[in-house]
Amino acid sequence: MKLSGYWICCICILVLLFCSGFALADEIDPTITHVFFEKDGRPFNDSVHFTVECYGYAWKMWNGSAPEDRLAKVNHSSELVYSYSASCPSYGCTIYEPYYHAERLYVDRCDVKGQAAGTEFTIRNFSLSPLPDCTELRPFAVVNRGPDRNWTYFNGTPEYDACVNATRLEREECDQFVAICNPKTDPECGGWSIGDNTVKETPAYRTCVDRIREKRTACDAKLQPVDPATIVMWTDTDGSESPARRACELRVTLPPGTRAAESLVPAERPAHSMFAQKEGSVWCRVLNLLGMECQG
Repeated sequence: MKLSGYWICCICILVLLFCSGFALADEIDPTITHVFFEKDGRPFNDSVHFTVECYGYAWKMWNGSAPEDRLAKVNHSSELVYSYSASCPSYGCTIYEPYYHAERLYVDRCDVKGQAAGTEFTIRNFSLSPLPDCTELRPFAVVNRGPDRNWTYFNGTPEYDACVNATRLEREECDQFVAICNPKTDPECGGWSIGDNTVKETPAYRTCVDRIREKRTACDAKLQPVDPATIVMWTDTDGSESPARRACELRVTLPPGTRAAESLVPAERPAHSMFAQKEGSVWCRVLNLLGMECQG
């Protein structure tokens, strides 16, 4: 297949944007993090509001390949490059910080500071990364949305892969039904070439493609459904839920002098500065996935 000048121009623009570091699409990685604050080797059961601040250098290119990025590995001025805040009402809370762009940094140190039951605390050099210990969650491979607007989840099978590959080969046979055309005299002609000829769709071509599309849709019957109860969900800022892609655990040991309040008036559910808090049921799902019992 030969590309026309129009499509070659579009591809050149996309390549230039990519090389210049422009992000055409930058996806957030839905992440749940279970946070544990401890003191003197025991759980700290009172409320904690905390901020993680990381200092270092932020890449100019998404993969750190710019000349200044390579130089910055050994010579850069350390500055605040990443931070997030959250609130925990008690020991073992869940937050929904996605650590957006946290991997695109040279980090010299991360500090943790905040208030534990009304007492200020600061922990310098807490870690060398804003990311805590994380595990990838890949419980499904395919997502479909049915007529009832509900999401359903599936894993692929060898039979599904073979079915899809067969439809791809059949799809190529539809090219025999295109018509050679002249873009100078035919307004429907242009942007598509096969060999040295400019071509366009025909009714026979569209019929062929529709038939292959139906076969491709029928391949979905060979997918393996995934039980939604086994999928750990992540809550976005607007309250909507989607499957989490990784689960993390953050453990913080509070410094000496941090004391628990003798009595605290029950407060409203605290809000994360970026993502809302949620009850501990999500953590139970994580434990259940690992084969441990949990109710909540």
